[in-house]
Amino acid sequence: MSASVWAYRQFRLAYAANLTSTLGSAFSPVGISFAVIGTTGHAAYLGYVLAAGMTPRLILLPIAGAVADRHSRTGVMITSSLVSALAQAAVVALLATGTAGVGALIVLVAVTGASNAFFKPAAQGILPMLVPPKLIRQANVQFRICTNACIVLGPALAGVLIASTHQPQLAIVIDAVSFVAAVPLLSVLRLPRRESVDTSTIGLLREGWTEFWAHTWLWAVVVQSAVTNVGDSTGFRLLGPLVAQHRYGGAAAWGLLVSAQGLGYLLGGVVSMWFTPRRLLRAGVGCAAGLALPLIAMALSSPLPVLLAATLLSGVLNEQFGAAWATTMCQHLPEELLSRASSYDLLGSQLLIPAGFLAGGAAVGEFGADGALWLCVALILVPTALVLSSRNVRTLEQPGTIASP
Repeated sequence: MSASVWAYRQFRLAYAANLTSTLGSAFSPVGISFAVIGTTGHAAYLGYVLAAGMTPRLILLPIAGAVADRHSRTGVMITSSLVSALAQAAVVALLATGTAGVGALIVLVAVTGASNAFFKPAAQGILPMLVPPKLIRQANVQFRICTNACIVLGPALAGVLIASTHQPQLAIVIDAVSFVAAVPLLSVLRLPRRESVDTSTIGLLREGWTEFWAHTWLWAVVVQSAVTNVGDSTGFRLLGPLVAQHRYGGAAAWGLLVSAQGLGYLLGGVVSMWFTPRRLLRAGVGCAAGLALPLIAMALSSPLPVLLAATLLSGVLNEQFGAAWATTMCQHLPEELLSRASSYDLLGSQLLIPAGFLAGGAAVGEFGADGALWLCVALILVPTALVLSSRNVRTLEQPGTIASP
């Protein structure tokens, strides 16, 4: 019988903590959105609140990675969870008492975003410490399946809860409780002792940045993701609802498309359990081109069943990229650098998305919806092809394989 990550108690504890906090966090955006709309009645205010949650997270990611590499990663995760729980509890209190002004919501959502910035780099950094090296890929895949399932189920459950109770703050309560519930699980994790780090946080940032640029495959894929994420986010998230409204009947069709994408991610997680090419990074980067499939189908005005199939396949392929990328970083980077590398990756890959949203509207006005969609397709395919032309990306092999000439 092949070895399994489930045989390791530390993995089970970390997995349960991830499941608890991720599922709760999937409730929160739906609750926040309906709470702001119900309180203010203005979509613009919702934009301010959502931006307040994303902006501090992006700004603090590099520092968060350095902090996680310098201190106890489980300690960082526990502190992040408790701060997020307190901030969400304060939001609930304001909503319950009818004193929730937009300014107060912006501040509290910003605190939660800042706190969350510290959680994921630390969580990524503990993965290689939970299982033997030969099971790192399996551990990454299991965590990604868990996360994707929460992303699919959480908003749907939150929508049902809010629709039946007309109390959006209940979704935020669930998020706050989930942060608290994860703390005991993280507290009993017993990870291998790490050497103490005497370097300052600024020194670690400088060291991490130097090391980051020393690996061509690492920064090249992050740059690729920065551009392809603009194409994907702008094309699917911004233009997708517009196209669904005008060509496929509106919100019902859009809901089907989002569900198809989520199902694709889940199926992709299953596929990635046995998809183990020797040159994992090359295969994963190639699969990232699948993000263009639903955009091409929309631009061609394909029938809805064809568009749904393209969206499902896109989710399957993109999950191969995500699993391959997470595994490659764990296998080819030193453990003491992993949280910093993860933070630089998260920052770089998401940094241009807000600009893409702003430019997307202008592109529709200039080129029409179809022209803007084809532009997004180019933003996905061109950088993917360029990165695949890099020998460092094409030839990087999984540890334990025999290098090819």
